[in-house]
Order: sequence, then C-alpha cells, then structure tokens
Amino acid sequence: MPQMDYQMSQRANSRPKPEICIVGAGPVGLTLALALADAGIPCLVVDRGTAPMSQSTDFDGRAYSISPSCWKIWQALNVSDALEARTLRVTHISAESAGGHPIIFSEGDLEDEGGPLGYMVEADLLSRTLYRRVTEQPLITIKQKCTLSGISVAGTGIDLKFSGEKTPTHVSLLVGCDGRESTVRKQAGIHWFGHDYNAKGLVATAALERPHENAARQSFLKSGPLAILPLMNNMANLVWTEHSDVADVLSTMSDTDFEAELAERIGDFIGGFKLTGPRYTYPLTMRVAENFHADRIAIAGDSAHTIHPLAGQGLNLGLKDVAVMAEKIVEADRVGLDLGATDILRAYDDARRPDVLTTAFAMDGFDKLFSAASPIRTLAAIGMGIVGDIKPARQFLARQTSGEQGDAPRLMRGKAFSLG
Repeated sequence: MPQMDYQMSQRANSRPKPEICIVGAGPVGLTLALALADAGIPCLVVDRGTAPMSQSTDFDGRAYSISPSCWKIWQALNVSDALEARTLRVTHISAESAGGHPIIFSEGDLEDEGGPLGYMVEADLLSRTLYRRVTEQPLITIKQKCTLSGISVAGTGIDLKFSGEKTPTHVSLLVGCDGRESTVRKQAGIHWFGHDYNAKGLVATAALERPHENAARQSFLKSGPLAILPLMNNMANLVWTEHSDVADVLSTMSDTDFEAELAERIGDFIGGFKLTGPRYTYPLTMRVAENFHADRIAIAGDSAHTIHPLAGQGLNLGLKDVAVMAEKIVEADRVGLDLGATDILRAYDDARRPDVLTTAFAMDGFDKLFSAASPIRTLAAIGMGIVGDIKPARQFLARQTSGEQGDAPRLMRGKAFSLG
C-alpha cells in the first residue's frame, strides 16, 4: 500500500465520527459524500426522503445528460462501471433553428478524440447506484426521513438539530445539496438573485421509428427549445420548453393528442415516434446564490444555482461544484487545517462562481435570443450556422459543453483521492 494510502487509513480509523454533514441525498450530495470518504473523511448524509428501491429495473423516463469531464468523477469513484450497461454514449450533437442550417458537433471536435461528447444516464439507475455505493462505504452514515430544523455555529464547529432528535450533532462543516428550495441555504441566510421564465420543462420518453444513431438534437422553437436526447433501445428523452399555461395543458393531454401536437410543432425533425411513459413538468428558473458559503456552511448544486435546461448543464454544474469543493477540503485535511474554515469555503466559492455565472447567463441569453421576434431569431439562426462552419469556433463550443478544462480538479481528470 502506498505510504499516503496508509496514512489516510490510519487517520480515518482514528476519527470515526462524521466531520462533515451533507444535507440532500441526490446525485450531487451522494457524489460529494463518496469523494470525501474516498479521501478518508467521515461524512453524515441527511435526507428528508426515503431510500431508492434497490431492485427496481423500470425506467421512468427521466435521464441526465452528463459531460465527459463529469463522467470522469464517477470513474474515479468507482461508480461508472455499474452505470455503463444502461448508459448511452452521445457521439453527435446538432442544434438548429428555422432560417439557418444546423451546427453539428462530433467526437472529433474534442481534444480527447475517440471519446463521446456526453453520456445519457437514466435517473433512477443513477440514484440506486450512488445510494448503494454510499451504503457500502464505512465512512459514510446516512439518515433518511430526517429534516434539518436548526443550525448554530459553535466555536470550531457547527451544531445541527434534526427532527426527532434531542441531542444536536456537532460537525466541522455543513453542506447543503438539498435543491432549489434548500433548507440549508435559507437557514444560513444566503440570498439568491435571478428570475422565473414563466415557462416549464415538459419531459417525456418516446420510441423512435428512425435510428437516432447516438445523436442528440436540439431545435429552437419560438416558444422555447426542444431537446431530443438519445437513450438505449432507440428511445429518446424529450425535453420541451413551453409557456407554463401551455405546458400544463400539454401534460394532461392523451398520448395521442400530445403526439399530434408535438408532430405539428416539429414537422419531420425526428420522424415518427410514440410516447412510452409518463410526462413530467417542472418550472424553469435562473437563480444564482449571492454566496456559495456562509460561516461553516457551503452550498452546491441546485441549492446554489438553477439554470435554463437548454444545454443540459444543470447537474454538470453541480458535479463540478463537488469536484472543486472536495479538492479544497481534502487539501486542507491533508495538512491538518480546520475543514470548515472560512478561507477554504471562500476558495471554493471563488473557484466556482465564474463558471456558474458564465453558464447561467449564456443559457439565459440563448433562450432570449431564439425566442425573440422573427427578424432577430432568423439572424441568430443564420449566425449559428456560420459559427458551425468555422472549425475552431465549433471546437471551442464543443469543449465548453463537454466540460474540458486545462486546469481541471483532480476528480474531473478521473483521479481518485485514495491514490495519493
């Protein structure tokens, strides 16, 4: 065993009590817990929900688009192998709008040629896989059906009160990964800014008549973007943005009427299709927290930011939060620093804010541009086609979407902390 591995093991054995509490057992919270435990740091994960059904094999129609750099995080944490069999690799991405020819990205547009542009991962499979890995990790304690009811900074730590428990839990750091209505963010007094789109994302799954050939497609309709994301067995995940009142009507239509309405909007864009599962709607917002940290508190994922889904970057931003936060905490831990110190949390905040703001405002700008009046939309479509014909510009956009970075955190390079 390498010397650093041995030191980490000894340290973990000498500190069995959780030093970090993560509220929220979604993909972001569970991935963070695995990353910290991989470095020998004990964690407590608290969630108001229940454990996912471990034996379920049904696909409920929801899926995530994961960038190559974020997929490497799960490779480093030994999660990706359990996802591979039901994960589809995206080899092409096309985006188009009326009035211009499409911009098409392929694997050759990435520096790491030969790899996919992204991965389509079934949401229920991801939840079960991450939860199983967490329960197998002795340095992680998980509590379900548990709600955070109070926080109190106490010297070199923070005391947490949970529903149904009389004795507070004392940790060095509290991390909120509990979604857009984050209890942690609210109790920490962290404000956020942004706006609502008065629109909803309508998610459905369809069987396609024509082979999708592992290509993701996006059409900029006047009402909002429509993404067709490839899945296993020639299925596709449809993410359709519509005005809220229209989306509510569409969500209650019969399958036959919904299929007819969608076909009328997109013509022969995807060919024949048939719905195969339930439809879901969720409100679209653009929100960014004024700070990603407070005294002994950090927030990540949807707790810190929500963006327009047109490029599928929501979860990817949260996973990048994980990679950066874990690296800052592990670096501090290895030199014996306080894991909840303000300097560490500020470094995480400073490292993530530029990427989050750039992505949030870019998605907001694209949405406004392609939903503008006809002349502007036409010019935008023509401009998009011109950019698609310029290889360096296309490669730059492909790298941004895939998450490729020159100075990426360790996890986003596929390297585990436990390897020293």
